[in-house]
Amino acid sequence: MAYVKLTGLPKLYFAHIYGAEEYVNELPACKNKIEISYVSEGRMSGVKGGVSYTNEKYDVSCNLYLTKTLVNCKCFHEHHTTAFQVPFEITEERQETALSLPSRLSLSTYGHIHELIDEIIRLNTLHPERHFTLSGLFLQLLEEYSLLSETGGEKQYQSAALYVRKAKEYIYKNLHRPITQKEIARQLNITPEHLCAVFKKANDMPLMHFVNQVKLSKIREVMKHENLKLYEAAELYGYSDPNYVSRLFKKYYDKNITDHETEN
Repeated sequence: MAYVKLTGLPKLYFAHIYGAEEYVNELPACKNKIEISYVSEGRMSGVKGGVSYTNEKYDVSCNLYLTKTLVNCKCFHEHHTTAFQVPFEITEERQETALSLPSRLSLSTYGHIHELIDEIIRLNTLHPERHFTLSGLFLQLLEEYSLLSETGGEKQYQSAALYVRKAKEYIYKNLHRPITQKEIARQLNITPEHLCAVFKKANDMPLMHFVNQVKLSKIREVMKHENLKLYEAAELYGYSDPNYVSRLFKKYYDKNITDHETEN
C-alpha cells in the first residue's frame, strides 16, 4: 500500500455540489492536487489509470491526479466534491505523518466524513475568505479518510473516530491541569487499554505522548512570547516539577526546552 505525506499547507482549489443526467469529463493528471468527493444520488463510473470504477451512493473517493481520469456517467447522479492544492510525496513505508488515501471507500450511510465535505462546501460558499479554516477542515477530512481506510469497517471506524475526536476535545479543554489516560477513558466510558489502542492507530503515537507534546509546545510558546520562566510556564499546564518538564522535552526533541529563547 502506498501512503501520502503532505509537504506543505493546502489551499482551496474548488468546492461544490454538481448533478447532471449525463456527465462525461476528462480529468488530466495534475501535480499537487487532492480531491475528495462523495456520491449523494445515483452512481458515478469511469476509468482511472486504465482501471474501471463505479462509485455508488455514499461512496467516498480520493483522486490524487497522478494519472488521467475519464468520467463517463450515463445516468443521473449528484456528487459533492472539494479539491485542494497541496504539495505531497508518495511513500511505500508507513511513516508517522503519512496518510492512507486509497481511491475509494465503500460506505452505506451518510456520516461524519460526508459532513466534513459538506461543511467545506458550505463555508466556501458563505465565507471564501476564511482560507485557514478551510485548510484546517481539509486536513481533518484527510485524517478521517485515512483513519476510515485503515480500520476494519464502517462501524469500527465510526467508533474509533468518535473516541479519538472526543479524547482530543477533552485534552484541549483540560490542558491547564494534570491529565491521565484513565481519566480520559472514564470520560468516554471505555477502558484505558482500548482508548490507547485506537488513539495510537489513528495518530501513530501513544495517547500520553500526544498530551505531553501538546503541553510542551504550549509551554515553549508562553516562555517565548510571555517571557515566563520554565517553572512558571510549567505550572500553567499542570506540571509541578520544571525539571521533569525539561527532561521530558529533552527526551522527545533531543534539545533543551530553553534553547528557543535564543532563536530568531
